Amino acid sequence: MRYGRLADLVRLAMQMQGRADGLSLHDIGQTFEVSRRTAERMRDAIRDAFPQTEELVEPGGRKRWRLPPGTAGRLADPTVDDIAALHRGAELARQSGDLVTADHLDTLSDRLRARLPGLKRARLEPDIAALLEADGVALRPGPRERIPDETLDTLREAILAGVWINACLSG
Repeated sequence: MRYGRLADLVRLAMQMQGRADGLSLHDIGQTFEVSRRTAERMRDAIRDAFPQTEELVEPGGRKRWRLPPGTAGRLADPTVDDIAALHRGAELARQSGDLVTADHLDTLSDRLRARLPGLKRARLEPDIAALLEADGVALRPGPRERIPDETLDTLREAILAGVWINACLSG
């Protein structure tokens, strides 16, 4: 199995646990941009991994599936990228003058960090601090060049890995 597909299945499990009304095959197909048959295989993989998957039938006969709260366990823990994204969102909201949204995003970030087990939180804190420091530079106000997403992803990975970054200037 490709790692990308595994990541999709973990994301699907989170969505199935996070929605009270569950997901239909159509929802799965649209979210992951897959055919109906692939959506069925994804649903089946989740049902195999989580036998407690609940099947709901809508009045029209359409079926939806969900996972009861707590089913996915630690898979639902936030990642460094999740917390850094909340911080970036809060900074962007602050820059645009939306202080209420910025405060809500900061509070959500604090709540997610508080849910992490102590050892995991201790391991993630240096990575979070490095990303937030880098974001402080990237999010400063004023005009700036558009940096391709691939370059930003590579820089974030390098920061988290503690790898030196050499800049090559082309003339």
